[in-house]
Amino acid sequence: MLILICAVGFLFFMKDMVAKDQCEERRGCWDEVENVCRKDEPNAQYLCSRKAAE
Repeated sequence: MLILICAVGFLFFMKDMVAKDQCEERRGCWDEVENVCRKDEPNAQYLCSRKAAE
């Protein structure tokens, strides 16, 4: 059971990493606050430079 829980957690983690990589490959930047890819927006760089509350 523990192995299944770890595997599912790992898959969710990898899904986020793939999304970030694809965003950067498409010349976008990743907004960590809203977890979205920003590109072609007037203030995209500002939005991407924000940090998520820890």
